Amino acid sequence: MTERERIVSVLKRKKPDRIPWATRLDIWHKSALRTGRLPEAYQNVDVMKIYEDLGIGRQAYCSVTKVKLNGVEINVEFNGKTIHRESSPEFPRFPKAAYLVPRERPGQTVVSFKTPAGSASVVFKTTEILLRGGAEPYLAKHFLEDETDRAAVEWILDHAEVVPNFDEFKAREDELGDRGLVIGYMDRLPFQALLLDYFGEEKCYFEIYDNPDRFQILLDRVAALYDENLTVAVDSPAFMLESGDNFDGQMTNPNLFKQFCIPRMQEISDRVHSKGKVIGSHMDGDMRILLSLVPETGYDVVESFSQEPLSSLTFKEAWESWGDKILMWGALPSPIFEQGTSEHQFDTTVEHVLKAVVPDGLIVLGVADQAVANTLVRRIRRAGELIEQFGYY
Repeated sequence: MTERERIVSVLKRKKPDRIPWATRLDIWHKSALRTGRLPEAYQNVDVMKIYEDLGIGRQAYCSVTKVKLNGVEINVEFNGKTIHRESSPEFPRFPKAAYLVPRERPGQTVVSFKTPAGSASVVFKTTEILLRGGAEPYLAKHFLEDETDRAAVEWILDHAEVVPNFDEFKAREDELGDRGLVIGYMDRLPFQALLLDYFGEEKCYFEIYDNPDRFQILLDRVAALYDENLTVAVDSPAFMLESGDNFDGQMTNPNLFKQFCIPRMQEISDRVHSKGKVIGSHMDGDMRILLSLVPETGYDVVESFSQEPLSSLTFKEAWESWGDKILMWGALPSPIFEQGTSEHQFDTTVEHVLKAVVPDGLIVLGVADQAVANTLVRRIRRAGELIEQFGYY
């Protein structure tokens, strides 16, 4: 079977010939290029050839929709100088604006949104360390961090329009072919968007408890845009849809998860399942205190499951709790692919997961959250060898 066939088989809850092995090498590759550490054999080579050489499938994201900000003018300023202006822009994921940040040198990027109701802005900072590590810019000011942003943010939400991004998605699928799977990426769930993108954690908590009615009004506005997004997404070419939620039980505690997330996730999963598709959420944080609640969502996949040492949760605990109720994609924590883990401990960790899954379990193995800057590529290859040895059903 091809790696794509294996992944799709698992997502359909059918056993493939062996456990699929697919992950993202993007951060490792960017960092290796920027620091001159890319192996000679991979110089001037198409990235897909690297996946093929390492014997691993490629996990990729592509937004299946875009949010068009009708009547909005954005201005991108880098280190005090305007580098980009655009009217009625289309955002792959709204309000995430990191894709507008230059990646050639460190600095501060201000993205301003001008509307008939006023202006709002987000601020990103990029350091030399982040650039060398291939990491995303740091969000230094959230979309609704200042009260003066509110009128503009509400105007944007009321006039935004969701448009398909199917052609780009199909192009990414053509690029991957049978080597992996392109996941149809969507905006975060409304509550997670307010928590991580609009307010930031601390301000969001205060808003929930100090101004609950005002918080609910804004949540409803964000939810209306998400629902429009979902209406388009379920008719996309993507077999698997996913919200980039970045769940962590230390931030979205069980009470918040029950109140603001589970009911909406149940509605979403029903709509996605009615179209014959599967739905996942990016749950890459510490999920220990949410462990028993995740199956209640009706979702199919926890991606990218991160076991210890990335979180306090062990693979054994998650595997025994979720059983066949929900699938994992990930499970091999990125630190074991680095120099600090011995070869013996690496093999032991991978074998432990494989022996727990085979012969009756279903999983898509990958590096959780993804292969980072200090990943040893020989470990990627070694994981594939172990899967060939212990991963057949």
